[in-house]
Amino acid sequence: MRATLLHNKDAGRAGSAPSKKELLKLLEGAGYKVSYQSTRKPGVEQALEDPGDLLVIAGGDRTVGKVLRRLERRDVPLALIPLGTANNIATALGVTGTPEAILTRLADARRRRLDLGIARTAGGERRFVESAGLGLLAEFLKHSAESDDPASRQERLQFGLKLLQHLATRVRSRLCRVRADDQDFSGRYLLAVACNIGSVGPRLPLAPQAEPGDGKLDLLLVGESRRAALKQYLGRLARGEEPEFPFSVLRASRIRMGWAVGAGHVDDRVWPSGPVARQGTVTLEVGGGPFEVLVP
Repeated sequence: MRATLLHNKDAGRAGSAPSKKELLKLLEGAGYKVSYQSTRKPGVEQALEDPGDLLVIAGGDRTVGKVLRRLERRDVPLALIPLGTANNIATALGVTGTPEAILTRLADARRRRLDLGIARTAGGERRFVESAGLGLLAEFLKHSAESDDPASRQERLQFGLKLLQHLATRVRSRLCRVRADDQDFSGRYLLAVACNIGSVGPRLPLAPQAEPGDGKLDLLLVGESRRAALKQYLGRLARGEEPEFPFSVLRASRIRMGWAVGAGHVDDRVWPSGPVARQGTVTLEVGGGPFEVLVP
């Protein structure tokens, strides 16, 4: 059997993260002939053209998203080795444990489906794994890129939640055209986000009941009247509590939003950001068949 290992050795910046040598040894011990490719160097596209019988992605959410947005084939099973800060994608699928525990149990793993979302405008499209929307999360991405990033994983997660809580006080609500399937939900929102998985960013639960392989997206709309509830929820999360989710979520196959430049995000990027119209319609839906992820 052949496997391709795509590895981000810098993921999470954790000193205990496994090395290239250790990961190769584990995969070879599981019976695979392994091709290695660093996600930090050129060659990822070529590696994805023929990944063999298994594609192993070792890294955090950004690494997983980067690979899946480029991967055209859906017939190759995936194995995720969560090495990042939040690891939202792996957690949503039930992938937990050490790299050794994951890779030594692949033969007995069950398979879970993972959708890939697509955000489309008249000027182009972008794929996403976690979420896409407008408002608070786009502001968070702008500000977190400008901030000093704490060193430890837990500090980075807490920093992100505290920053979100701070921005929830300042972010202005936007008049937004929103249509989910055949229903109109247009209004003013601090946050309008379509989630493919339950948590995004710094382990922020925005759609706790989301099913990553059901062919649908979970839509969360938070208006001005719920600003206090949003701030309280974020504050409790930042303190390490596990509060009950205080919002309603709608599941839909196709979502359309009015989306101003700089107001929206797709996964960990503000989008669109180029020379496009100041205001346009973004269509969000699941694209193509799902990936299959091995869950030991």
